[in-house]
Amino acid sequence: MPRLLRRLLAALSILLFVSPACVHAVDKLQPPAADRQTASQKIVRDAYRPEEARTPAARKALAARMLKEAADTDAAGRFVLLNESARLGAAGGDLAVATRAIDELDAAYVVDPWVLRVACLRAALDAAATPKDAAALVPGGIAFADAAIAAGHIKAAEQVLPLVERLAAKAADKAIQDSVRQRQAYLRELRQAEAGVAVARKTLAANATNAEANLVVGRFECLLRGDWARGLPNLAMGSDAALAALAKRDLATPPESNAKAMKEVADGWWTASVTRSGLAKARMQARAADWYSKAIGDLKGLDKAVAERRIAETGESGSRGVDVLKLVGGRAKTDWGTWEMTPEGLACTKSGRALLPYVPPEEYDLRVVFTRHSGSDSLAIFCPLAKGTLLCIAAGAGTTTISFANMTGRNDWHFMGKDERKDKSPNEVPYTFTIRVRKTGVQAALNDQVIEMATDGTGYRNDALTMGGELVLALHTQGTATFSAIEITEILGKGHPIKE
Repeated sequence: MPRLLRRLLAALSILLFVSPACVHAVDKLQPPAADRQTASQKIVRDAYRPEEARTPAARKALAARMLKEAADTDAAGRFVLLNESARLGAAGGDLAVATRAIDELDAAYVVDPWVLRVACLRAALDAAATPKDAAALVPGGIAFADAAIAAGHIKAAEQVLPLVERLAAKAADKAIQDSVRQRQAYLRELRQAEAGVAVARKTLAANATNAEANLVVGRFECLLRGDWARGLPNLAMGSDAALAALAKRDLATPPESNAKAMKEVADGWWTASVTRSGLAKARMQARAADWYSKAIGDLKGLDKAVAERRIAETGESGSRGVDVLKLVGGRAKTDWGTWEMTPEGLACTKSGRALLPYVPPEEYDLRVVFTRHSGSDSLAIFCPLAKGTLLCIAAGAGTTTISFANMTGRNDWHFMGKDERKDKSPNEVPYTFTIRVRKTGVQAALNDQVIEMATDGTGYRNDALTMGGELVLALHTQGTATFSAIEITEILGKGHPIKE
């Protein structure tokens, strides 16, 4: 199974899983009348002078300021400020600010966020003057496309992907170009299936037990879109007896079941995948890996070895890259402090450091979602590079929001590349920390702030951050925190777990 295909599928699976939690039923405002928008635009131009922001840095700064101050004005002013923030953020190459402005518009007003996202990405592409500028925009563009696909906005995804492809070409990033082509092929399959699924849904509206229609919808949701929660009931009532039996067993096995029952569900999906190909095979194996991951803590001997190998197979190719928490979170090695796996993720209940028995590939993108519960000091992600480990610091190190560091001794930190803005990251709020590791350097982003550093890790090797002689991912927190997601997308090479 092509690695890029699996990477795409798992990325979309994450979005399908988390997207319902991000939907809030609220009464939205209609956009202000044209005359009110015009009046507010004049006030905004007079107060902020956006035409004087002529450099990317000036546009980013002004976009961030507008985003912050939009909350303190009336409905018309807020609408105009958020639109201007999105426009300037995109023109300055800051898709993080542009995205937050669009999200706030979508939360408060009746707008089409996908039209706005496509427009912003197009503006950002036009403003990208160098390969480095284009490369910085690629993760945001891919995120736009994956979110659109997962939400069922196929037209928006079809508009975004050619823009991302142009960014990747400008950045000379062949891996991303290949990834875009995989997504475009996936969209074509979705388009081809849509007509038949629409007919099947109409049939089910009249007769919910129609076996053929249930099969069509179930295969579309589970084996194409990867939305198992939605599609399993349809597969269970479908005309394919083998798939129906697997779906019924899956539905009848709660997550708290014993390891033997969960392994049997996983084995069933894996065995069924052998006779499949393409998307269906990848989806079935991903479903099997989900069940193996739930069972693995109580498996032993050959059963555990088989489960680990199959999880690794789906993970190392996996369209989101690797779900590191799922793969090795339960085997985190505590250097100090108190760490434990909980339903919410890997939790540190007392300040400390944990090594994750996973060696990343040569180049990778890392996404970490964390919530700090107490304290106001740093959370650090220890990122292996070619020749050493760079500490990527978030939410409070040295009173800053984001910075880099290295360790020359067991715990001798040396800060560098620091963002000097004061930390304003409150506790009990989830944050997404994204890190791009390449042969020539590292880029880290938190909230609207991005820092980067040219290094291959020379001089940063520290044996305290190794397992089995290899540099591994590690976490550190001062205070208590929960890491609810740690995901790697492989760009060059393959990562692997450390065997116990």
